[in-house]
Amino acid sequence: RVVLALLPFLTFAAPAVAGVVTVQKGGSIATIQAGVDAASPGDKVRVKKGTYQENVVIAANKTGLRIEGKGAVLIDALPPGGAPAGPGIQVLAENVSIKRIAVRNARWNASQNGRGIEITADGFKAEKCTAIGCENAGFAVLGATGAKFNKCVARGCDDGFLLDDAGAVVLLKCSVVGTGRDGVN
Repeated sequence: RVVLALLPFLTFAAPAVAGVVTVQKGGSIATIQAGVDAASPGDKVRVKKGTYQENVVIAANKTGLRIEGKGAVLIDALPPGGAPAGPGIQVLAENVSIKRIAVRNARWNASQNGRGIEITADGFKAEKCTAIGCENAGFAVLGATGAKFNKCVARGCDDGFLLDDAGAVVLLKCSVVGTGRDGVN
């Protein structure tokens, strides 16, 4: 009886529901960076097919963000005019996942390496991602732990996968084609 008497005073919080931000060329959110900026931690950024000429930074406060390509999604990291702009995607937040995104033409600039996807935070996951023609590594894990790559391809990059002071990195069904130096370094 005591338990039943207290029941009306208990409140239950509804589980948090992750939001979805849609990025589409010509849409209200037309760049991947704008989609990342609009998303909250744990949200999904759904990127519709197209070539996006930009460099994307996932800030440290975007923990658990998921970026997923729908159709053929390509980030061309060499901006108009051809001035090198660094990594195609720079991941500074923990537990980020990226799925079905290709990055090409990441190039060195004065302060950043030309890496396709550069990860410096723990718990990163990539699935069916491709790095093409990146001037440094296709995928670089720098001082982070627990990165997992599934069915990812590095093609024509100096290094395929650069694991620098990285811990517990898993590569499943990944491949490296035509690297200038090392497949996995």
